[in-house]
Amino acid sequence: MKHEPNIKLILQSMHGTWLLVVFLFIAFLPTYIVPVIRVRFTQNIISSITDNQSYEMVATYIVLFVLSYIILFLVSPITGVISSHIQYRITNNAYSRIFKSVAVADLKELDNVDYLVKIKRACMTADSIIYSQIESIIKFGSSIVSFVYLLYLIKEINLVYIALFTVMTIIQNVYIWKMTKETIQLSKYVDRVGRKHDYFLSLLQSREYAKEIRSYKIYDWLERKRYDAYHDKSNEHLKLNKKWALKSGVWSAVMYLLEGIIIVYSFYLYSNNYITISKFISLVQIQIQFLSTVSLCFSILSTLKQNKAYFDDYRFIIQSVHAQQTEAEWDVQTGYSENVAEIRGLSYSYREGNTVLEDITLNIRRGENIAILGENGSGKSTLAKILCSLLKSYTGSLIVYDKNVSAVFQDYAKFSFTLKENIGFGNIERIDDTTAIENMLIKCGMGKHLETLPNGIHTYMGKEFLKNGTDISTGQWQKVSIGRGLYADADLIIFDEPTAALDPIAEYEQFKFIKECLLDKTTILISHRIGLTKLVDKIVFLKDGRIIEYGTHNDLMAKKGVYYNFYNCQAQWYE
Repeated sequence: MKHEPNIKLILQSMHGTWLLVVFLFIAFLPTYIVPVIRVRFTQNIISSITDNQSYEMVATYIVLFVLSYIILFLVSPITGVISSHIQYRITNNAYSRIFKSVAVADLKELDNVDYLVKIKRACMTADSIIYSQIESIIKFGSSIVSFVYLLYLIKEINLVYIALFTVMTIIQNVYIWKMTKETIQLSKYVDRVGRKHDYFLSLLQSREYAKEIRSYKIYDWLERKRYDAYHDKSNEHLKLNKKWALKSGVWSAVMYLLEGIIIVYSFYLYSNNYITISKFISLVQIQIQFLSTVSLCFSILSTLKQNKAYFDDYRFIIQSVHAQQTEAEWDVQTGYSENVAEIRGLSYSYREGNTVLEDITLNIRRGENIAILGENGSGKSTLAKILCSLLKSYTGSLIVYDKNVSAVFQDYAKFSFTLKENIGFGNIERIDDTTAIENMLIKCGMGKHLETLPNGIHTYMGKEFLKNGTDISTGQWQKVSIGRGLYADADLIIFDEPTAALDPIAEYEQFKFIKECLLDKTTILISHRIGLTKLVDKIVFLKDGRIIEYGTHNDLMAKKGVYYNFYNCQAQWYE
């Protein structure tokens, strides 16, 4: 995949803000040019006084000098307002690009620490770094304009000063450049350690984990872990600061020595009438402006380089996942088929040497109810995620004839939104159909509980954001997740351990309900329990990532193989 250069990403981010960026450049120009012009005003004022020019001339230069301050005073709030508008738009657009990309990424990536760090750094890029790059480029352009005028002023006095000032700036900016390089390396390490610290921080203030943390009295242990992670992060900063503190002292001494040489040389020129008093004084201002302008240019280049690492992660997030999405779509077929999906020789590994599924071959016929059984770790949930296009880096062939696939997962989401929205997320186009949502809640066995909620289906679930949010039991949350999956009205619906929180009798009743609701649908029911086996058309039994047995309940029982033993081990639960 060809990577877009950073400048192209910056230009893309500026979409819809071009006019504001032009205004910002115009607003920034006085900030960098006026201080240089002020040097000329100072020189003219002193020359006017020493040359006994008219009071009107002196007053004119003084008025212009004061006016320069007023201009800068007025420009500052204007640049602030324009900057805020640009940053708001750019940040919002960048976040959209990041999360649209993350939404289609291979789900395996979200278990990858490096990928999660890249997401964090991409978000930091969206928050401030993209705008920082744009502002830096504008400042660099403005600085170049002021620098050209500075060279003109020095040329009028003595060209030797260009060489002297250049030596000073080289020494100064070599120091800055080297320090920046080490700062970039430090930031990568700190981001990784900082993520660990953030995790401990979230545990210590989490309502979800508070019960077990207190019950097992592990608060002090976690706090020590958090303290150590923060210490590691801070210690690296201190090391860098100590290292550069000594170098800073040496650098400062060299700079003071050069300044002394310049002052002595300037006094020599003045004593021998090579320069006037006005030029002698203005040289001090020119030196300050020269060093600050060149240093600013180097600092901007340094910032651009430092931000490159963040831009690389931002680019990775918004581009690599799009490539994965494109590759996954090759397996989607259009047109009618008797099969909803066809799997041929499919294998999958989360990492090298850890094969989860191996050589899976299976036809899923339209309108068929299939149960995928097996012990924990046999690959059932992984197969479900592949069918939902959540995991994409498999080998073999998967052809899906219907894009409209819905799933209810064992690790279902508990959204801190209203009950209506928790169901409506299953079909976002019908999220405001309150009648249909109420009917779905009744079908899922939530009808009686619905009557006890303070605001009915408009009651907020959980206490994440609102004090008056309502908690419901694990079993009730599971019913909500099933309702969300059914509300999607998909042609193929996958249930991954949808009744894990229910007892065997309630589980059987729930499966009966699911089958009644889905008479005209294709369903895949994944479980490590046998409560559903007599309600489905076919059973697929997985062991160690392979299909060991396939057929109806009666056929597999007659074989007296793996499924037969698996069934008999659990049958007593359902008697």
